[in-house]
Amino acid sequence: MSLLDDRHEEWSKVVTLVEAINHSDAAAFESAFVEVANAWLLEPAMKACARLQSVSPDIRTSFLKFWLTHGDTMRSQVASDLILIGGLRTLLPPYQGEPVQLFRGETAGNRQRRTYGMSWSAQRSVAESYASVRADRNDGGMVVLGTFAPTEAIISAPGLIVPGINEGEYIVDRRKLGEILVLARVKHSAEFTAPDT
Repeated sequence: MSLLDDRHEEWSKVVTLVEAINHSDAAAFESAFVEVANAWLLEPAMKACARLQSVSPDIRTSFLKFWLTHGDTMRSQVASDLILIGGLRTLLPPYQGEPVQLFRGETAGNRQRRTYGMSWSAQRSVAESYASVRADRNDGGMVVLGTFAPTEAIISAPGLIVPGINEGEYIVDRRKLGEILVLARVKHSAEFTAPDT
């Protein structure tokens, strides 16, 4: 099989996914999504999905299940958070609520680069726990961030949609967040200090 044949076969998986979305066929979407993910084609799939004009609630609900169980894997397969955010805006159930105070446990390095992750929580204790558990694994430690997220920054709120999610999770587009404050620094597990600035 030639490289061209390989590319055609890969692209056909993405096309199958998009066709399932366009036909609002949740079962076909789930099958196609697994094929795309297993073939490491999430980046072109997210690019293609970001261009879609409309997606049915059934497809959005199906995708939400994938996101809740495999969100970290998806992020690792897509080289750019911004590409992933485009796909998430299309595929996740949209947030339609008010602005909300959100928190996130984040690496100190990502804070310096302003490359915050997408999953934030309405509960400060969740962000603190996340930061505490991971502090020893990251050079420079972790920080606990806080922001007042405007509605347009919030892509979806799985914590408001799915019963039993107790982390108060919100998916955000960091480019649309306003001021983000460092509420605490965590150098070692469970060792919180006040922020410098």
